[in-house]
This record gives sequence, C-alpha cells and structure tokens, in this order.
Amino acid sequence: AAFDLKQYVSPTTGTFVGDHTTGTSFDPQVVGSYSITYSVLENVCSTNKQVPVKVNELPTVELTVNPVECVNTGAATFVASPAGGTLWIDNNTATVINTNDLSAGNYTISYSYKNPTTGCSDSVFVPMEIREIPAPTVQDKSVVVTSTDLTITAIGNGGTLVWTDENSHKTTAASITHPSSAVAGSWQYCVTETDGTCTSEPACMT
Repeated sequence: AAFDLKQYVSPTTGTFVGDHTTGTSFDPQVVGSYSITYSVLENVCSTNKQVPVKVNELPTVELTVNPVECVNTGAATFVASPAGGTLWIDNNTATVINTNDLSAGNYTISYSYKNPTTGCSDSVFVPMEIREIPAPTVQDKSVVVTSTDLTITAIGNGGTLVWTDENSHKTTAASITHPSSAVAGSWQYCVTETDGTCTSEPACMT
C-alpha cells in the first residue's frame, strides 16, 4: 500500500525521486530493496539525501469461524493464525467468542497480527451471525376423559416444530395429539422450533 514519505523528512519542501515514487507517495509493488533520493533546494543550494528502503512481505493472517452461531451456546470455535495476534468482535478486543454474552445480530470478527521481526502487520475480517429462534406459542388446554382426542397446536415462526412429551418422546409435527383414553391428571407437552442450525427455548403446556 502507498504511504506518504513526508512524514519521514524535515523540512518537507523537497522532492522525492526513486522507484515507485510519485510526488511524496511511495507505492512499492513487490518485496525488495529500493533507493529513494530526497532533494531540498534552499537559497539556490541543493541538498540531496539518498536512503535505502526495504519492503518486507505482509504476514499471512487467517481466521476461520462458523458463519452462524446460536445464542447461549457458550464459546464459539474459531481458528486464528499466526499465534500471538489480537481477536476483535466489532471494535472490541476479545479472547473468546462467547455467545452467552452476545445479543442476537450480525458481528464482524477480525484478527490482527504484527510480525515482530519485520514490524509488518495485517488483519482479516469475517462476518458472523449470532442467531436466536423465538420460542413458539402454545396454550394450556383441558379435555374431559374419554372424550375425543385433543389436538394441541403451536404457533411458530416458519421453522420445524419438535414436541416432547412427559416421557421424553419426540414428535416432529405442527401439532401433537393427547389421546382420549388418557386417565384424569396433568400431562406436560413442550415444543421447540429449529431452523436446522439453532433451536429455540421450549414452550410448555400442561
């Protein structure tokens, strides 16, 4: 990337000559050694200064995260290299990506690293969504023993509804049926909603 050479000289009224130099801008295209001459004209006298410039390679920085994580599922897995860099969640430094501490929404996860030998640094940025599936709605119902079967229906948000009865049996359906042969008592039916990646908190009825 180009940078302004004026920040390195005094006075700043002179001119720069050298490879990949335009005006006061130095924009090297490849790694290597270069020579830049700086000339200052004062009172008809010219002063020249030639300095070597070494252009080092940027470090290769990599970051891998899951594009979608679910709220309240603990620390998300990520892989960052080289070791010794800094992890960022939006504009905040972090050591882990803890979904228990992040609200549902979209974030930019980044990792920056500075090579201690060359002083060159680079960063990589990846998007991540923290997703929350709202719990479906289900209402308490009552039925007379030996009457017709009772169909219990939940209202979801477009995902797959999964019911769990008091015996931990699971049924994937928009509704579940309480049989007419059941004796008097209370039964608990819970339903969750999933989009294939994340699952809502359960909504229960008795």
